[in-house]
Amino acid sequence: PPFVGCQIARQMRFFARKTLWSNRVASWWLDRVETIPVDRDSGDVGAIRRVLQALQEDRAVVLFPEGTRSPDGKLQKPKAGVGLLACKTGAPVVPCRVFGSFEAFGKGAKVPRLDTPVTIVFGKPIPASDYDAKDAGKERYQLASERIFERIAALRPPAYAVV
Repeated sequence: PPFVGCQIARQMRFFARKTLWSNRVASWWLDRVETIPVDRDSGDVGAIRRVLQALQEDRAVVLFPEGTRSPDGKLQKPKAGVGLLACKTGAPVVPCRVFGSFEAFGKGAKVPRLDTPVTIVFGKPIPASDYDAKDAGKERYQLASERIFERIAALRPPAYAVV
């Protein structure tokens, strides 16, 4: 999240799993940067309200469709939550892909590898009309997540080094 956040010149809020607030130092920092805690195992209505509030305040909301870091560095299946929030708000979605983060600080790593480059790539905004299939019934939110995720998966790293 910090790598993505430092690339965007706009006030934003991030989603993070509620269990990260169990550490006092992490809790203090997450609260200071206005991270939205989410209980991933339930329909967290409070988190949805905070997303709506952030959008009303003209902030960007950064969500990770997979819900957690990849265990192997490969893209995982997206969860329906991103689709639900996108469809409920009708907000345009800016696809973003992070390359090299697994090599630099993969799941389970204790210390980041500072010699490993991490590249952030943004795509063109996706209007709601491109991801929201309002007639899809109960599969609407998962389908929206998959459509958004297809755009993320299609992003490629630049052909040249960016410093």
